[in-house]
Amino acid sequence: MRLVEPTAFDTTTVLSGFPGIRLAKISDVDELTTIYNQAIPERSATADTMIRTVTERRVWFEKYQWDEGFPLLVIEVEDRVVGYAGAAPFRPGKQGYDGCLEVSLYVDRDARGRGLGRQLGAALIHAARILNNRVLMALVFADNSRSNGLFAHLGFNLCAHLPQAVLFPEPENKPRDVGIWMISL
Repeated sequence: MRLVEPTAFDTTTVLSGFPGIRLAKISDVDELTTIYNQAIPERSATADTMIRTVTERRVWFEKYQWDEGFPLLVIEVEDRVVGYAGAAPFRPGKQGYDGCLEVSLYVDRDARGRGLGRQLGAALIHAARILNNRVLMALVFADNSRSNGLFAHLGFNLCAHLPQAVLFPEPENKPRDVGIWMISL
């Protein structure tokens, strides 16, 4: 049980100040999977090593429930989903962490560099706050300057450094450091 239950707000009302951003629908999963799968071989935004199927991502989609306080938002440009941001439970099942969410934010490679990540991040912070969450956290590769800059711009604070936390399976790879960015809501 959450310490504070999510507030029952209509998502359209909550997101009205964020043009082009809406709550994700199950019908978006194909596009969300494509966007996420772009990041896997780039090795800059996820520690996932295997391309994910739409079926796997449908299961992933289910952990985001507005009524439970876990928003998953998409941004559209010209009626096409080009990015998404979600806040899922951190350490689900451990009640002391209720209201502490882990952020995922991805933008299609052809739409990057246009401020869409900032828009998504701002909308996600707003929605998470409205839904009575306490903390958002993001794990970011220390050498990913764009993502680190994004979270700093959004008001997150770098509060932990995990040296050599990620090691990809390719033999030429070296361990990668990860930063934990957090914002209190």
